[in-house]
Formats: sequence, C-alpha cells, structure tokens
Amino acid sequence: MRSVLTAAQMRGQDRRTIEEAGIPSAVLMERAALTIADEAERRLAGSAAAKSPLVLCVCGSGNNGGDGVACARILRERGIDARIFLLMGREHLSEENDRQVRTAEALDVPFEGEDAIDAADVIVDAVFGIGLTRPVTGYVLEIIRKINAAKAFVIAADIPSGIAADTGAVLGDAVKADVTVTMQFEKPGLLLYPGAAYAGKTVIAKIGILDGAPEGAAAVVEDRDAAELTGRRPSYGHKGTFGKVLVIAGRKDRCGAAYLCAAAAVRSGCGMVMILTEEDNRTILQQMLPEAMLLCYADTEEALEKLETGLAWADAVVCGPAIGTDDTALRIVERLLSDAEIPLVLDADALNILAGRKELLRGTEQCVITPHMGEMARLCGLPAERIALDRISAAKELADDLGVTVVLKDASCVIAGEDGKVFLCPGGNSGMATAGSGDVLAGITAGLLARAERKELAAAAACHLHQESGRRAAGKHGACYMKAGDILEGMEETLRAWEYGN
Repeated sequence: MRSVLTAAQMRGQDRRTIEEAGIPSAVLMERAALTIADEAERRLAGSAAAKSPLVLCVCGSGNNGGDGVACARILRERGIDARIFLLMGREHLSEENDRQVRTAEALDVPFEGEDAIDAADVIVDAVFGIGLTRPVTGYVLEIIRKINAAKAFVIAADIPSGIAADTGAVLGDAVKADVTVTMQFEKPGLLLYPGAAYAGKTVIAKIGILDGAPEGAAAVVEDRDAAELTGRRPSYGHKGTFGKVLVIAGRKDRCGAAYLCAAAAVRSGCGMVMILTEEDNRTILQQMLPEAMLLCYADTEEALEKLETGLAWADAVVCGPAIGTDDTALRIVERLLSDAEIPLVLDADALNILAGRKELLRGTEQCVITPHMGEMARLCGLPAERIALDRISAAKELADDLGVTVVLKDASCVIAGEDGKVFLCPGGNSGMATAGSGDVLAGITAGLLARAERKELAAAAACHLHQESGRRAAGKHGACYMKAGDILEGMEETLRAWEYGN
C-alpha cells in the first residue's frame, strides 16, 4: 500500500526527519530541487524544443518557492538555460527561500519578469505547494492563468498551485500541470477530483523524509494488496471454503441489476451465490447466470420467509440493486438489519430507503454502505456540492456516526471505516459512469467480504479490482462504448493477471 499524507501530516513528517534523523531542512530542499530538475531535464531530452530551451521556475515566497529557486540553479549547473521568476519581494521570503535566492544571485542565475512565461519551453510551478488554504486572488491569480495559457510543458513542485492538498478542491484557480513531482508521499489533493485533473502524471520523489507513515494516514490499495485478498484459495478448498453470498436484487422488469451484481460476486472468487428476487425474474436469471441459485418470491411475506432461509445459508449479503423502495423492499431492509449477523453490503435502493431512516444502521455490525454522491447527500442531509468539497471528512463523519464502513463512490473512491482508517482508490475512468457499474462493485464487495477479516480493507480491495477491471474494459472497448457487463470481462483479465502475473 502507498501512504497518503495530509498537509499537516507531511509537515509533521518533515519535522520528525529534521529532529530525529538529523537531516537539515536545507538538505531536504536540495534533494527536492534535484528531483524536479531531473524531471525537467528528462522532459527536454525527449522533446522537440528549441536548440536552446528555456526553463522558467516560477517561485513563491515559501519553501516550495525555495525548491524552485534551487531547481533553476541546479539546471544552470547542468548547462541548461534556467531562470527564476520570483513573484514576491525579498522581504516576504521564508528563511530557506531567502538563502536559496542569495545563492542563486551569487552564482549569476538570471531573474526574469512575467514576460518570460510566454517564452519558456518548460515552466516549474513552485508558487504555493501544500500550504495553501484560501482562494488565490490578485496578481498571483493572474500569473497562474498566464501559466495555463502558455504553451510550455508544466511541472508542479509537490502539488499544482491553487489545489487544496487535503481535498483536491480548486482554490480560486489552479495551475494545470503536465507532471507533478510530489515529495516522498502523495497528497489527497493529487488523487481526488478536481485536483487529480490538474496534477497530470504524478511522480513520487524519495528525498530522504522518514518513510513510516504517521498514525491516521490514508492509504492507496495496490495490485499486490488486492491480489493477496482475492488469491486466498487453498488447493484443498471446496465451494464452501471461499464464501457464500446472498444477493438481494431486482424487481419485476429490473433483473439486469440482479444479474450484474450476482455475476460480479461469482467472478470475484466466492464459492456460491444465491439470488433473492421476484418470481418474474426466475427464467431470465436461470438462463443468464446458471451458476447462481435462486430464491424467488411473489409477495412480501414470501420474500421475508425466503430472506430468513438465505441469511441462515450465507456468509455475506448484498442488498439494494433495483429492489425498489416500496413496502416489500422496506421490510426486507428492516428485517435484514435486525436479523443479520454476517457482513452486509447496502447499495442503491437500500440506501434510498435508509436515507430517511438511517438510525436503523446504528449499531449494525460489519456493514458496508456504497453510496454515490447523490445517495451520500441524502444520507447526510447535505447538498452534494458541499460533500464534494471534502469527500474524506464527509465519509469519515458518516462512518463514525453510523458505525459502518462507507464507500463513497466517485472517479476516485473514498473508503472510511468506523475506526477512522481511510483508503483512497484513484483510477476510475469515464466509461465506468454507466448504468450497472455500481451493481458490479456491490457484488465484488460482497464476494470479498464473504472471506475477509477486515471489511474496510475488503471494500478498498473491491474498489481497486473494480477500477482496474474498468480500465481494462475501457482499453478494449473504449470509454465511450463500454457497458457495465464489460467490467465483468475486465475482472476476468485482471484476476488472471494478478494470479499468474501476466
């Protein structure tokens, strides 16, 4: 897993490195500048720039600006025409930045005005870094917009200026980078939208900051983490060994959601799947997914009776895709929350039912809810626009309030457990914004929960598997043309690659 640090956590890690490891701040700045210079030189080596390309380091007053000043000096030492555009007067510079400026002056590194932006082949954005907390205004806002209008290749130092490091929010306006060189750890604002769209390609530069992440740091699940969970299949196991999933989904004329959810659970590697659905769906589901068993009902009482049968059999339950919000669906959800003693995944219509009754969720053990932004807004009683400003805090607060694991679905998913642990899952693509994609994720999540010990880790691994499968589907079919069923096909390819390394 990769650790992801907030601005405050990163400052604490810097301080620990200086105080405990004895590495001076000036050394860390020099190493940061070296990594940015390496990236600029790499860009120039692979580009069709002019014979004498110009690198302009646009520098603010803080230590991020000092990184940019040092970068220009290092590039000059390598024979590259690098210059400095200092946005603020000397009286505003941090101590480290002022030291770098004096060194640059002593070594005759040229200082330029804003007109150099239009002439630059590469621009290094070293204006703000991770410390920005208020909207950009005035002259600096004009410079950011001028950088964005230039034809230069843009490299951001640590994070694009104007992006909130902890949330990904755009504070007034922000630099649109082609590459972001971030120091030692990724920041949430590089992974969450809209910040992720401004970051370009992210390069994690190891500059000597202590590597052990502080308590409470978020994490990104990677292939090997998800592969370890999905690949737990002892050769002597049988179908009961790998978990049994009850899928409660699909009303009349809406059996597609039941199929996608159940097929995803089957594909995720669980041993058996049973679908509780309306009688009208029996024939088509038997034809589409013969691997699944069926519990079909014709009325509410039969639905509740069959539910008890399914709960006695299952190791995990997923409930909600296309079940509707009528009295039958309401009573199924109520009975499920009162009787189930196994992991639950609540999605779609189950969440719409609970939006006005979320007290039913309190005290429910081993429950995972998977809202998209609209469902999250209804559960929290807040506008979706407000939640989007700080997805991590919203997910953590709801998880803590209800005692559940929250999977806030988005292009970059946020998973928050009731113990305060947060996982981020970047990597979604626009092709996954299609009907049925969420049903697939719900099925994967239940399939992994049926044999996992930590539900928040299983939920994060499910998101990663879902997104990687969606990436493969988009690569094969095109993001504009793929459908949710293509993600199932992508699951097969992803899991095979994880298991056999191809």
